[in-house]
Parts: sequence; structure tokens; C-alpha cells
Amino acid sequence: MPVDLEQYWSPAPQKTLQLAISRRLIHFVSRILFAFLVVALAQGIAGVTAPDNTSMWLLYGLGLFFTQWMSGWFLDLATGDKLGTPPGERTSKIIYFLAIALRAAPHSIFLAWIFALLSEEISFPDPAIIAFYQIALPLLSLRKLSSPPVLLMPGHIQLRLARESDLYQGIVERFRPGGWLENVKYVRLQTPLTPREALFLINLVHQDHKSRS
Repeated sequence: MPVDLEQYWSPAPQKTLQLAISRRLIHFVSRILFAFLVVALAQGIAGVTAPDNTSMWLLYGLGLFFTQWMSGWFLDLATGDKLGTPPGERTSKIIYFLAIALRAAPHSIFLAWIFALLSEEISFPDPAIIAFYQIALPLLSLRKLSSPPVLLMPGHIQLRLARESDLYQGIVERFRPGGWLENVKYVRLQTPLTPREALFLINLVHQDHKSRS
């Protein structure tokens, strides 16, 4: 059953299959186009045209699309009750770190390809180089465990959740820097919202509370 988002903020978009498909298609095309451009740029810098460049930008683009889509599934798992009971704080971070590591995979492969492109002695794929990047990139992205994803917050959105409600007060009272996964988990346990919708509501509440402080 569709969630009535109008009870939380307004105006709220209507959830339709056509809208979901169009968003997914835009996401797919943008990732493929990005991959094509960076592969072309890498070849321009190297001054060579790689024989496997078509395969590379398709692999990179598809990898970006699917791993970013899968990261949403991990976030859902980390902040919901898909496991039967909500995971603890440490377990939530471990689950979301898996999403961070997964999203690093296409970049690891692409960087290994660039390394081989710029070198006359190394061939692609080199498992050691891919493994190095696959370890280094997630470790460099650990800040994502304490910093929530950036959401576009249009200025015309109006919060409709009552300030006196338990949900509003709970969001305010439970806020702590670096604890965004727990904040999302709290909202999702109180509402039928998705992780992205819960993040959006949390941001609206924090902005509203800050404006009154």
C-alpha cells in the first residue's frame, strides 16, 4: 500500500511505476555516459586508444549503476527489520560498510585499467592492483559511516509533521553527530518510510528545529 507522504511534508511526489522507471532509466543513462566520458578522458591523457575501451566503459557504467542500486538495498537492510529484528548499531555499520565496499568495486577495476593503460609493463586485469584499490578505497570512504548521503532539499518543501508529535520530538532528542544510521532506523521503526524518505524527513525536522532555536 502506497505511503501518504503528505502527512510528513508537502508537496510530496506521488509514487507511480512510470516515475520509478523513468528515474531508474535516467540513473542508468547518466552512469553509462559518465563512464564513456572518463574512459575517453583517460585515453586522451595516455595518448593511446585501448582495444578494450568499449568493454571498459560498458563494464564501468553498468558497475556504477548496479552497485549504487544495491547500496540502497544494504541501507534498507541496515536500518529496517528485514532480518526479523532491527540490527544493533555496530551491525548496522558493518552492513552499510559492505555497501561502501561494493560501490568501490567498479572504481577499483577502472583504476586498475588506467594503471595498465599508462604502463607498458602491466596488463589488465591485474588482480594485485584491483585488490589494492578494493582495500584502499573503502577505507578512504569510512567517513560515509558517520556522514549521511547528501539529499537535494528544495526550498519550497513544507514540513507537515506536528512539532508536538512523538516522532518529531524523538528525531530531535535522538540526534547526535555521526549517528545518522541510528536516526534513520528510529524513523523507519515508527513509520513505513523508505531509508531515503526517512533521511528526507530527518533533514526537514532538523532544519525546522534549528530555525526555531
